[in-house]
Amino acid sequence: SITFNYNVITSSLDQLADFGSFIASGIELKAGRNPYGTSSPLIFESEFPRVQSGGKLPNLNPPITLMIFKLLADSDPVLAINIWRTLSFLIYIAAVLILATLYKPSMLRMLWIFSLAGLWHTIGLGQIYTPLLLLVSLIWVYSLKEKHTLVGIFLGLLISIKPNFAIWLLLLIIIKNWAAVKASIITIAVTGLVPLFSMSPTVYLQWLEATNVDSKILRMPGNSSLMGLTSRIDHPEIGIGLAALLVLLTA
Repeated sequence: SITFNYNVITSSLDQLADFGSFIASGIELKAGRNPYGTSSPLIFESEFPRVQSGGKLPNLNPPITLMIFKLLADSDPVLAINIWRTLSFLIYIAAVLILATLYKPSMLRMLWIFSLAGLWHTIGLGQIYTPLLLLVSLIWVYSLKEKHTLVGIFLGLLISIKPNFAIWLLLLIIIKNWAAVKASIITIAVTGLVPLFSMSPTVYLQWLEATNVDSKILRMPGNSSLMGLTSRIDHPEIGIGLAALLVLLTA
C-alpha cells in the first residue's frame, strides 16, 4: 500500500496546482486504482462561485503520460513540482534556442519571449506544455530541413501526449507527405500500445470517461476555446460545430 502524510502537505496543495493532479494519477495507478479518478486530495480544484463554474481538475492526459507520473508516486510532491518548474524553464530555453538559430531574434524580441504570461502560468501551475513546445519547435525546424521521418516521429510523440494535434497529421495527409505520415502513425501506434501491455485496456476507458468534462468545468473563465464560450450559453455542441468548421476551412 502507498501512504502519504497528507496533513503535512495540505498547506501546500494550492501550490501544487495541475502538477498535483499529475502526481495523484501516478499514486492511484501504483495503488491499482483508477488513475483518472477524482478522490485524491492532491487533485487541483478551482471554483468560481460568481459564475457558477469550476470543480476538480484531474489529469486528462493520455495513458502514455501515466508512465512518467507513476515515477512520481513516491516523491515529495512539493519538491517534485519545484524540480519540474526548473526543468520546464530549461526546456523552454532549449526550444527558444532551437528557433533562434533560424530566426536570429533581436534582444527586444528575446525579452518579449521570456515575458509572456503563458510561460509563467505554465511553470507556476506545473503544467507540461514546455515539452510540447520543444516537440513543436523540432517539428518546425525539421520540416524546413525536409527531414520528414523525424518530423513524423516528433509529431507522433506530440499527438500521443496531446491528441488535439492530430489535425497536423490530417494536414500532412492533405499535402501527401507520406514519409512524415507513416513515421507519425507508427510512433502513435507504439506509444499507444505501451499502456495496453504495461497496464490494461481498461485505462483507456477510464481516460475517455474522464475527458467527458462537466459543463461547469467548460464554463471556467480561463477557458477561451469555442467550446468553452458556447458552454456559457449551455450549448457546448455549437462550439464543437464551429471548431470543426474552422478546422475544415483552415485545412
